[in-house]
Order: sequence, then C-alpha cells, then structure tokens
Amino acid sequence: MRPNLLRTGLTVFFISALALSCREDQPTEVAKAESPYRSVIENYFDRLKPEAESDVLLLSDLKNAIDYSNINLYILTNNEDVLIADVGKIDLENGNTLKGLFFVQGGEIVRSNLVAFSNTTASHDDIILSIYNRRFDPGTYNGRIAYYSIYRDILFFNEIDNGKLTSNGVAQAKPGSKSNQSGRTQGCIDWYLITTYHYAGGGTSTTEFYLTTTCDGGCQSIRMQGRTTCSGGGSGADSHSPAFPTYAAGGDRYIFTDPDGKTTTYLYNESSRAWTIYLVVLPEAIVQSQRSNYYYLSSDGPPADNDSHNGPDNLLYIYDAWSGAWEAGPDFRYDGESPSVIIRNRSAYFRCLRSNVPATLTIYADQPRPGSNAPVYGTDVGHSWLSISQSAVGKTFTRVFGYYPETGASPMEPSDHGVLVNDAGHEYDVSLSIPITALELAQILNYINTKLPATYDLNDFNCTDFVIDACRAAGIRLPENPNSWLGGGGLCPGQLGEDLRTLDIPRKTETRDTDGGNAPTDSGC
Repeated sequence: MRPNLLRTGLTVFFISALALSCREDQPTEVAKAESPYRSVIENYFDRLKPEAESDVLLLSDLKNAIDYSNINLYILTNNEDVLIADVGKIDLENGNTLKGLFFVQGGEIVRSNLVAFSNTTASHDDIILSIYNRRFDPGTYNGRIAYYSIYRDILFFNEIDNGKLTSNGVAQAKPGSKSNQSGRTQGCIDWYLITTYHYAGGGTSTTEFYLTTTCDGGCQSIRMQGRTTCSGGGSGADSHSPAFPTYAAGGDRYIFTDPDGKTTTYLYNESSRAWTIYLVVLPEAIVQSQRSNYYYLSSDGPPADNDSHNGPDNLLYIYDAWSGAWEAGPDFRYDGESPSVIIRNRSAYFRCLRSNVPATLTIYADQPRPGSNAPVYGTDVGHSWLSISQSAVGKTFTRVFGYYPETGASPMEPSDHGVLVNDAGHEYDVSLSIPITALELAQILNYINTKLPATYDLNDFNCTDFVIDACRAAGIRLPENPNSWLGGGGLCPGQLGEDLRTLDIPRKTETRDTDGGNAPTDSGC
C-alpha cells in the first residue's frame, strides 16, 4: 500500500496557478509556472548559509541561471516531490544540458543536485525520473550523466555507450595517513574523484583525481548534498521520522524518505503487529558524506555494479551503478531439499503414469503472502509446482513434483544444480486443475525426462519457470509476468498465484481452489 500523502505546503501555495495532469505509467506532472516555483526555490537559497564568499557567489550565479519559466514538479515513487529546472549560463561540462533538481518535503526544499547530460537531445526529465524511480534502461541513453552538488562539486557520473557502462566515477572522502575512518584530517575532509574504466574484454582500471577539501565542522553532508542544516533539512526537517498509519493490514507498505535522500520501505507484519524494513535505497553520496555511519559500505574506489555487503542491520546491500545508490533488504535464501525427497531417477518416478491415458494436471502456488503478487515476504519466497493424477486399471496414480536448487540459491548466488523434488503434502494458497489428453501428458513427461535444464537460476530458471515451461510443452499457456526483488528479478510464485486466481484455460472442466490446503501425496505405485 502506498500512502496518499498530501503535499500540503506546495499544494496550498500553487493551487491557484497550477493544473495537475497525469500520464499513463508516468509520475504525476504539474504544468509549467513561474512565480510560485521561483518563490520556493529562492526561499531554499535564502536558507543556505555558506561561510565561504566563493560559495555565496556560486549560489548567486545558480540562482540567476535558473530558467523560472521552465520548471516541472513531479511525484517520485519514494513519496518525495522533485522540482526539475532548466539551468542556463553555467557551463559545467563543455556545453552539456544542465538540470537543477530540488527535492521537496513538507512543502519546502530539503536538498538539491545539478545533473549534466552530454547527450543534449535526450528526454532529460524522463531520464532523471527513470533513475530515481529505479526504472532506468541504459539502452535508452548514450553519453555521460554527471551529478553535481549545487556548489558544482561532482558527486558521481556514468558514461554509457550502446547500453553498456564504459566508465563510472564517484567522489570519495579518501582517508590519508593523518585521517581517521571518516576520511577526516584535522576537522577537514579531502575529496577525490575515483574513476573506474570498464573494457570490452572485462578488465577495468582505476584513476583518482583530487577535487576539493571541505571543512564543515562535522557537517560534510550540507555541502555535498545541498542541505540547509547540519542535522537535517530546513525548518522542521530535523524532526522528520516515519509516521506510520494507525490502521494497517498485513502486507501494507509505507515509504519514508529522510531529508538526506535515504528511502526506506516498510512492510506491515500482521502476526507481530509491527512495521519491518522491506527495502532501503541509500545514495552513495550519503555514504561518502557520512562514512562513520556507513563504514561497512566504504571502499577505496567507486563500488562496482552489484557489489554487495551485509550491514550490521542484518540487511544485504547491493550497489546499483546506474543510479549511484545502494539497495538493501532482508537477505533471503531459497534452500535446497533433503536428499531423501530428490527424484534422482525421473523415468522410474513417473513409470506408473500411462502415456496413452488422459490425466489431470494441477498447478500449485505457495505465495509468500497469500493474495499478493509480492515475490518475497520477509524471507519467504514461496514455491510453484505440479501434480499429475491419472485413473487407470481401477487405480489412481498421483505424482507431485517441483524444481529446486540442490543446495540453495540467493540473490548473490542465484545459480545451483537443479533437481526435481517430491512435493507431496506441500502447503499451497491457490491451485488450478485441468484435464489433459494422453498426448499432452506424454509431452509433459518428455520435457521433464529429456529437456529439463540442469541449472537452477533464481532469476532465469526457477520453480515457476519450470511450471510454465512444462505446461508450454503440452501447449498450455500460462501468463509470464516477471517481478523484481533485491538483486534480481524474474518469474515468481506470488505472481503466478495471482494469475491462477483469474486464469481461464479453455477446457471442458477446470477446478480452481483459492482457499488453500496441502498437495496430495504420491499414490498408486
């Protein structure tokens, strides 16, 4: 559930001048306006109080360079608002298109960035929104995207060529011989741009370049993140903390973004009656500005795409180089099964089923959260499997089976040897039983015995892929709607379960069970 948080401060101020418009599958966009946005942005600049005269001049130049007739307000998926403004007259990177980003909470701006694009013909607002909404497709952009502080300190950049990352860099507080873990030397921090070059053959090389030294008395984030105060955003932002809904149902979600830009998604656990962390998005700029807080993510160079660390909060952190942020969530592992239930001899296991006699095929889904397409609920990832029942020679023959990793799989180790397992008695949330012809039965058994892949992969061929492919072998088409999870994505039991609840397969009869229960045991042999 995404709470409907009213942007009271901005809405009341702009309601007489702005018209909201919605675009399908896009964030809500507010029509262009001049003076209302100008007042909010100028108020933000007034609350910034840099001590250095040079910084005062930089802010003055930026304030005058903003095109106040070309600003849009968007709602991000993390429940923040962002003003995106065209910025002219400031040439950060040799004629690149420059955008100003101003993040709004509680009706006022709490932080900001500048973004420079070498590709001047791209849809820059759409690219920015796709990055912050975690939907960026590198195939849609060629060139350099560089993020700067409003004092024109570079934070990080990506160079993209034909959908591939050719180089990326990040500003790091680099510890020296006289520095502590925070990279601090006598109250100051030395910042370096650490750049990694990625070569077609798979190799990399790294360079470093000194950028600047900040001496902010322990408040390094205010310069690098465009913050208005040391401990939090402007007037009142210091007290920002999650305000969970009073009434919640199991599986409800609540999204909170603090003034630094760290976004936490909470999931309500009905059994414990508590909100638990489901996903964290932590920009690398915060890690570098607050190294003592995020020491477990510190490194001597820019994190590589998919770098991972386990945090002291029992979350698994994975770096997304495209957005320059860490994504974190509960680590989960899809455990293998006991050797006693692994089906080693498939032909022998199915020998009682007669390929010249019709049968009943049942598709099962054990959803992580019943009634939801969620791919993970806590550490539960669910399971999908099949059963075949056949009546012949006065007996009923039943086989219940699914596909598993032999020893286990996780987001960071997604592949393992795949095995067929006896799933007799496995608990399910939804099932769909359909009659199949003798030919369809033979096609399913042929797929299992001769074509089933030997490698299980959490993202590319898991238990749900097996179910869908086995059915496809007999001409039975099941929906293929992938989902995503921390560190990966693909087909999953949660989504398959939701599809089974409404799926209509043209057969003479079909039996749908949405009440749940336990799969039958093997019988007949």
